[in-house]
Amino acid sequence: MKNSILVTGADRGLGLAFVEHYLQQGNNVIATSRRQPIGDALQNLQQLYQDKLTVYFVDLTDELSINHFAEQLAPLNIALDIVINNAGISVEQSLGNWKTENFIQHFMVNSIAPMLMAQAVLPYMNANSKLVQISSGVGSAQWNIGTEKGLDAYAASKGALNILSRRLSAKVADKNIIVSLLNPGWVQTDMGGSAATTTIEQATLQMTHTIAQLSLKHSGLFIEADGTLIPW
Repeated sequence: MKNSILVTGADRGLGLAFVEHYLQQGNNVIATSRRQPIGDALQNLQQLYQDKLTVYFVDLTDELSINHFAEQLAPLNIALDIVINNAGISVEQSLGNWKTENFIQHFMVNSIAPMLMAQAVLPYMNANSKLVQISSGVGSAQWNIGTEKGLDAYAASKGALNILSRRLSAKVADKNIIVSLLNPGWVQTDMGGSAATTTIEQATLQMTHTIAQLSLKHSGLFIEADGTLIPW
């Protein structure tokens, strides 16, 4: 059975890899990008899968842009099976150089935007559909990893995403919508860098396998790419 899938931040890295993977499986994919025009790789996929891939421009820092995107979905009679809120930013800023603007930007993109996108597309999600929030291990307060780096705004914003998504999971439980937080690990993206231990291809295969296994018992949980639990 083929699915309808929405991926945000689809122009590069893991977002692009998610799009390509699900298209290769024969699914219908809606991709969002903040770039105009879209990058060459996403444009090539759009040409290759003209009947399967639709790309929308969405500025995730703009609530009106998110709502406009949702309005565009309304006349299409779309029923989404998987929503992957993948878009995010990470800008290092060490103690002594913390700036309000940097914290606000991280919370806007990594915490607020995914929740507003979730709110906007919930009316188009099927029962037993899956909302996957791409989080990070640095968002675990118990682990408290990476403190030697300037990832404080990033970690805080992912921690906020975690708790907001856990609360959302309770709010949509009666609709049988699964909300899960997924940590891709350290991946060789522009954000992760070339020294990262996992390739984009490896991370994508592992995460899509885990996403396929998600059920209501996983809703509200914080999990690794392989499905194992992460402490809050």
